[in-house]
Amino acid sequence: MLGKLVSAWHSALADAVRQRGPNDLPLSDAQANQQAIAKVEEIVRDAGDDSLLEMLYAEARKKEHEHSAWRTVARICDALLSRRLYKLVGRCTSAGDKADDIYREFGSRTAQLELESRVAELVGADPSQIALWIPSPKMREKVPEVVVQSKSGPRILAHESSSKGREIIKAHHQLWSISLYVEPGLDLDREVLLAAIADELEIDWDAAKQSSTRLIDVLVSRVCKEVDLTPEGARELKRDFVSSEPFANYRGGSGGSFKKLLSHAKVMARKIARRHAGGK
Repeated sequence: MLGKLVSAWHSALADAVRQRGPNDLPLSDAQANQQAIAKVEEIVRDAGDDSLLEMLYAEARKKEHEHSAWRTVARICDALLSRRLYKLVGRCTSAGDKADDIYREFGSRTAQLELESRVAELVGADPSQIALWIPSPKMREKVPEVVVQSKSGPRILAHESSSKGREIIKAHHQLWSISLYVEPGLDLDREVLLAAIADELEIDWDAAKQSSTRLIDVLVSRVCKEVDLTPEGARELKRDFVSSEPFANYRGGSGGSFKKLLSHAKVMARKIARRHAGGK
């Protein structure tokens, strides 16, 4: 929650200073980011924990109309002040081998906020109610630098060639994980939320019932509960809908709700059902 709060706060500040540079000239993104970071650090140093949250909450409420990030700041500050901590709904510990690739694409503040906004729209939630945690893979570099005692004397663990040393390093790499949290009491379709993020990040959640679920699988499964499709028809629907315009638009970043995708999928499914039944 704190990570999402700081990211949203930084985003709001950067947008404000970007538009109000010296001589009324807009600043570059890099300049705006640096000034925003400096402002965040200054305020955090000068304020205590609770006073910081109270001050941020008051400021965010006044500025909600200026930038959507202020709405996120206000919502999370209110939750933290009320001790309503977000609840863990999904964790992936099996993506360590591609941690660098995932973090490169989705690790930035901007990328995570965009992803959270897209999946929030899909499930009918506010982006502030969803917090995706993708830590830096650099955390894995700490243990290999530790000095250990080997048969030949003290050695850097990264230089230890024994099987035990390699196992320790490998085990530490596997500690890297992705976590998904949502606002407590939030009424949303968690299956769709988890499937959508698994799609975007190309990961599998740890829980067995979530491990291989993708958004297209959830769509087809929901459609088959209302439209009588044969197994062959269901496979055809999955193949055709993946390449359909509504699904391509969603995957391309245009947004959209799951209800609209489901509605389009049902229309396609009924056509397939009629065709398989010998109708037009």
